[in-house]
Amino acid sequence: MASKFVFQGTRLRLSTDFDGGGLAKVVEAEPDVLDCWPYLEDEYRDGFISLRSLDGAGDRRDGANYSFLFRLDGCRDRKITLRIHVLHERCKADDVSVVYANPDFPVISYDGDSWARTPQKHLLGGDGLADEKIIEVEHTFSQDTVWISYQYPYTNDRLRRVAQRIGSSPFCRVEVAGRSTEGRDIPLISLTDPAVPLRAKQVAWFTGLQHCAELGAGWGFEGMAEFLISDAPLAAEARRKFEFKFIPIVNVDAVAEGRGRIHRSGRNLNREWERPDPVCDIGTIRQTLDAWRAQGHPVSTFVDLHGFSTVDGKWFAPVLPLENFSADQARRYEQLLAAIKRQLPGMQYDPFPSVGLAAGAAVRTYGALGLSIDGWIYKGPAPTAPDLSSYYTSGRQVLPLAEIQAAGARIVQAWVDFAGSQEREL
Repeated sequence: MASKFVFQGTRLRLSTDFDGGGLAKVVEAEPDVLDCWPYLEDEYRDGFISLRSLDGAGDRRDGANYSFLFRLDGCRDRKITLRIHVLHERCKADDVSVVYANPDFPVISYDGDSWARTPQKHLLGGDGLADEKIIEVEHTFSQDTVWISYQYPYTNDRLRRVAQRIGSSPFCRVEVAGRSTEGRDIPLISLTDPAVPLRAKQVAWFTGLQHCAELGAGWGFEGMAEFLISDAPLAAEARRKFEFKFIPIVNVDAVAEGRGRIHRSGRNLNREWERPDPVCDIGTIRQTLDAWRAQGHPVSTFVDLHGFSTVDGKWFAPVLPLENFSADQARRYEQLLAAIKRQLPGMQYDPFPSVGLAAGAAVRTYGALGLSIDGWIYKGPAPTAPDLSSYYTSGRQVLPLAEIQAAGARIVQAWVDFAGSQEREL
């Protein structure tokens, strides 16, 4: 599994020893040629990454760990070849889990914030879906230091910098939602107009990065936050009508460690919300929500943000069947879903009971209108080659960061639209 280390090659130095850094193994085949593994082969069983859990409660189906982030030093003016080894046994026509090794990967950055696609790459390996595949990248770097990631990384350090910046806005409060298993604070960012009494507003909660490889959710949160502190008239209206409460990174430990989908315990945080013995991270966030409700405050809507669109590039939202709601709630739920789809026309809804998941727990425990939103990432058609040989060369790309952040602003606008639907009924 991903780990922290420093590797000194003949001319290159590779490090994962920083927040968000992670890679399982690197081997120098020759100077300027590195073989990299996001996970070790003995962690791959029956088509799944099987992370060894600390308490025996791990679910091998939840272990996808295609995530990686590392820094290379000694790169300037050097043509470097990276061979990234992945296994694709899960891939089928209707279940392309290789989205964790998406067609833009890897992306590169010279400053750790601005990211670009690597164009010179091709797919090596056997013809069968179960074979090991190697994504070979050849690139001549213009600077000495470069960061390389499977996708635009969203780290705890990034969130801290964003929180410091937007925290100076009179509309923003930076608080703590809970504590992680390893003792880290889990940030809570509240955005609203403090001049409007809370009793006159709805309260919209959003969580993100329960699955820490689903990084689009972090960038989407940034787009929502930036819009909410802006001077745009719709942003001012949103602040008057709602208090937005964001927990942008739930799985702060796994993000720090550079892990993939799950938690160090081997447990999937999005299966912990209705357990009697949840891991500390979810347990303390639940305590925060319980205390909020005990003070008489509403949890009007609750959205768990995830980080991939479907293989055809569309947004996807698991929603609770309407029988989970009262007649009045069901009507408002349909209004909310319609408002989201007006802002994100590619949205696909699929009824899902969400037992144990954050969205379902929010409905059953707090009486919220709860759903998950999965998107942010892909554009363009899915590849049709059955062996995925065209997947990395088809031109299908992840969205630029600016477009991901703009989608965050549209989600805020959907909530304003939703509030307007309710007002028109009065």
